[in-house]
Amino acid sequence: MSTAYGPGAPPTTPGAHADFTGIRYFAFPVSERQIAQSRECPRGCFDGSDSWDRWGPGDAPTLSLEKCYPELQQLLGGSDPRPALALVEGSVTHTPYGWRPYSKILDVAEARAIADDLDALLADPEHIPAIGCRFGDEEDCAPGNLIRARDFARQVSDAGFGIHYRIG
Repeated sequence: MSTAYGPGAPPTTPGAHADFTGIRYFAFPVSERQIAQSRECPRGCFDGSDSWDRWGPGDAPTLSLEKCYPELQQLLGGSDPRPALALVEGSVTHTPYGWRPYSKILDVAEARAIADDLDALLADPEHIPAIGCRFGDEEDCAPGNLIRARDFARQVSDAGFGIHYRIG
C-alpha cells in the first residue's frame, strides 16, 4: 500500500503544473521497516541505513529524473493510466513563497508492479508515443527514462525494498 504525503496529493492531471523551475524528481530504496515507520511519521522520519546494509554506503540505487518527470506523467497517465504512473504521480503545491514538495512511498509489491508494467510497455517500443522534451537537448527523453525507471524499480523490488520518491 502506497503512502503519499504533501499538499500536492494525486491524482495528478498531466499538464496541470504551472511552473517547473527548480523542481526535480528523485527516488531511493526504502526497507519494509522504513515503510512501516513512514506510516507513523509521514514526513520522512527514517532512522537507520537499511539500504547501506544491503548495498553499502553510497552504493544504493537511485533514480533521478531531474525535470523530465512531467513527460512520464503525460505518457503513463491520461484517461487509462498505467500502473507505472504510481512512480511519478503527484506535484508540488505552489504557495506565495515558493512550493512545497510532494513525496510518496511505494511498498515492495507496488515497486514490482511498476517494473512489470514498464517491462510490458517497453516490450513494444513502437507503441510508445514520442512526447518530446521540454528542454530541447533531446528529441524524446521518455524512452531512456522509462528504461532507467524500470531497472531501478526491478533492482529495489528484487532486493525486497520499496521506493520513496520526492518531487520538489
